[in-house]
Amino acid sequence: MKIIGAVCFAACICAAAGFANPTATSSESPPVPDGEDDPEFWRQTGQDSVSRLLSSPVVDAPAKNVIVFVGDGMGISTVTASRIYRAQRNSEQPGEEGSLSFERFPYTALLKTYAVDRQVTDSAASATALFCGAKTKMAMLGLSARANVSECDSAAGNELHSFIKRAQDRGMATGLVTTTRVTHATPAALYAHAAHRDWEADSKMPKRTRCKDIARQLVEDEPGKNLNVILGGGLAYFKDKQ
Repeated sequence: MKIIGAVCFAACICAAAGFANPTATSSESPPVPDGEDDPEFWRQTGQDSVSRLLSSPVVDAPAKNVIVFVGDGMGISTVTASRIYRAQRNSEQPGEEGSLSFERFPYTALLKTYAVDRQVTDSAASATALFCGAKTKMAMLGLSARANVSECDSAAGNELHSFIKRAQDRGMATGLVTTTRVTHATPAALYAHAAHRDWEADSKMPKRTRCKDIARQLVEDEPGKNLNVILGGGLAYFKDKQ
C-alpha cells in the first residue's frame, strides 16, 4: 500500500507540474483578442490612459454632496474576480480587459486596512478608521485605541466622531442605507461608541453595565437620532425581547 501510495503521489505531482507548465503547448489555446498581438497596441493603450488622466479637470470647488459606498470585503482579488466575471457574463472573453464602473472614475486610490492590534482587521475597526479617521482595536466601534475591548468604563473620554457628526454640525442632511442590520458593525461606526461590536441590543450587553447598547445609541444619542434617512434591517434589536 505504501508503494502504491507513493507512485500515485508522484504521478499526481507530475500531472500537476505538467498542467501548470506555462511553456506547455495546446492545439486549443484561446485566441488572442484583436490587436493585442501588436506591441504598438499596448504602447498606444498606455499613452491613451496617461493622456486621459492628465487631461482630467482639477476640481477646486468643495463637494456639494458626499456618498460613501462601502463594499464589505472588496479587496483587490475580489474586485479582479468581479471584473472578469462581469465581462464573461456579457460574453466579453476572456474578461481581464474589462473594467468596473468605479475603476473608470477620474480619481481612484487604495486603502491599506489593518487594526492597531491585528494584521487582518474586522468590520468594526476598519469602519471606525474609514468613518472617523483613526485606527483602533479589533471589535471596537467609534472609540480610539486607548479604550479596551469589552470594557464599558474605558469608553468614556475616548469617543471618536464620524463625518456624519461633522456634517450635521454644518447643518447638512445625513443618512445611512445598508443591506445588513443598521446596528451591524459597518453602519454602526457612523454613530455608535461601543467597546464591542456585538453589543447591538440590551440582550447582548454584559450584566450590570452602564453603557448603552448600539440600538439605543442610534435612537437616543447624537448623531444617530439626527439622521434624516435610515434604511436597513435589524428590527428585532429595537423590540422588547418579551
